[in-house]
Amino acid sequence: MNGRKPCILVTGGPSPLHQRIRLALRTEGYDVLKASSYSRAVAMTHGYRPDLVLLDMDLSGTMDGFDFCTMIRQSLQTPIIAISVQADQQRKVRALDLGADDYLAESWGMDELLARLRACLRRVAAHHVSPQNEMVLYSYDHMLYIDVARQHVYIDSEPIYFTPKEFHLLYILLLHAGKVLTHRFLLQQVWGKGYSEEKGYVRVCICQLRKKIAHDYILTQSNVGYLFRDREEVAKHHVSDRKWTMKREGELLYLPAIAYREAT
Repeated sequence: MNGRKPCILVTGGPSPLHQRIRLALRTEGYDVLKASSYSRAVAMTHGYRPDLVLLDMDLSGTMDGFDFCTMIRQSLQTPIIAISVQADQQRKVRALDLGADDYLAESWGMDELLARLRACLRRVAAHHVSPQNEMVLYSYDHMLYIDVARQHVYIDSEPIYFTPKEFHLLYILLLHAGKVLTHRFLLQQVWGKGYSEEKGYVRVCICQLRKKIAHDYILTQSNVGYLFRDREEVAKHHVSDRKWTMKREGELLYLPAIAYREAT
């Protein structure tokens, strides 16, 4: 973004909610564009090249939010954060499959929306690195890194063997660290376009990755997919600072928050 203020395109009309969103964005220092329809938003995204699109999934018209994601992803990688009053898991999964970077359903607050927007912009800035640096990808704590060209994986400076499928899956997860990747997306990226429903393939491969990595990098997003932790996720969950307790067979086991989530 070269020092200039990020430009955010907000879809939506003159409703009080959209007015509050635009005001909050301007107060935070963003340049704000508005589009009252999906077709207008498509044209403005191609014409103005905003740094991020805040996509209201509930607008009426001949197009819908899914059509917008499909059309944009045919030629652009502009970040998209979808918002909706409908807390429907299938809609969320479909939007993420079609290219949305994040999805907020009711009820969300303005602080959360702004925080997710900042995190999304930071991820984009982090990925805008030189081609040489893209050949080595690091985890947020630099304990894990992969040499993409040689297809080598190192943990605590020790080389770890991965099968080609395991390496490809880890590469995709780490490349999109901080973003929820759906089962369908991972299947098509790693196994090929003919795969879309074989979730068991992904689960088994994720299980193998977790055994070899031995760090809590990969989070499960229930019924959606997986996420490779970045600094934003660590800060959000305070994993290192909190402990959950579980009572099992009369003993108290102290587990990190993420371990508790996986266990349940």
